[in-house]
Amino acid sequence: MAQDSPKKNSTAKWIVIHIPELIASVALVFAITLTVINVFTRYCLHFTIKGSDEYVCIAFAWMVFPGTAAAYRRHMHYGVDLLVNAFPHKVRCIVDVVVQLIITVIMAICTYLTWILIQNVGSKIMTATRISYRVLDSGMLVGFVLMTIYAVVFLVQAVRCLPAKLKEGGPTE
Repeated sequence: MAQDSPKKNSTAKWIVIHIPELIASVALVFAITLTVINVFTRYCLHFTIKGSDEYVCIAFAWMVFPGTAAAYRRHMHYGVDLLVNAFPHKVRCIVDVVVQLIITVIMAICTYLTWILIQNVGSKIMTATRISYRVLDSGMLVGFVLMTIYAVVFLVQAVRCLPAKLKEGGPTE
């Protein structure tokens, strides 16, 4: 029994670490499956699944925002480094920290605004499924909360590494 414990621990840790990918993957599979089934029923059986477009819309929100958080965590987002790379090494190090600070502030603001959006939805529901818009908007909140957490972690890492990076210098100094 004690031997199973580390494996269960590592599985639980893997799941926690990969929550954004898991959420986005499940939402993607759900959206694709429902869309294919709905196309089949529409053209072959001559009926559509009531509210399928609303379910797919919810799945899309839960796919995009947590998926974006996963991409951000892996540094797979776009950046334009052309101007920054022209700076000397020490300036680049400082610019990296400033950029990370700006990203952290923006993600925190987006999280706050999404929270306000969810609070202001009230009793608004989708027409066909009667599902609250809070379910749709919650995907956005989850994504922005995760991106804010990752941004704070990256900011702390950038600040901690700054003294060492400034000492090491660089080729364009």
